[in-house]
Amino acid sequence: MPSCTIRTNDDLQAAYARLATVKLPLTLEWQLGINRTNEQNNLAHVWYAEISAQRGDTTPLQVKAEVKGYCGVQMMRAESDYFRARYDAATVGRTHEEKLLILEVFPVTSLMKVKQMVRYMDAAWQRYTSDGFTLTNPDDDLSRYMQSKRDAA
Repeated sequence: MPSCTIRTNDDLQAAYARLATVKLPLTLEWQLGINRTNEQNNLAHVWYAEISAQRGDTTPLQVKAEVKGYCGVQMMRAESDYFRARYDAATVGRTHEEKLLILEVFPVTSLMKVKQMVRYMDAAWQRYTSDGFTLTNPDDDLSRYMQSKRDAA
């Protein structure tokens, strides 16, 4: 499905021009905010690997599924009818272990906007550091990845 991110009036004008060439009828959807940043995504994957290594008995992919389940699913279910319907269809009646397997491939964080990813990472940081895990704190300034992004969208 075609998409574009509109940050400026020039971007908006380009979107108008693009839409003017589309054969009608047309269904148009939009979301406020911008997609999560590469920095946020990269830091999350660093954390998954760190948790995995400190545990010694789980893969980073298994940790990612766990974190998505604990820190992302409820938020996305509450904020997106689309997500809730698809997640529920895939998981209702499944065991916890089956849900974790589904979450290894089910999109959660890839659907998040910057502000959602901030909340997801804040929740992950709180949960796992309070459980004794040591997570990368780049430049001792998580705001580079999280707090400063709160005003970006």
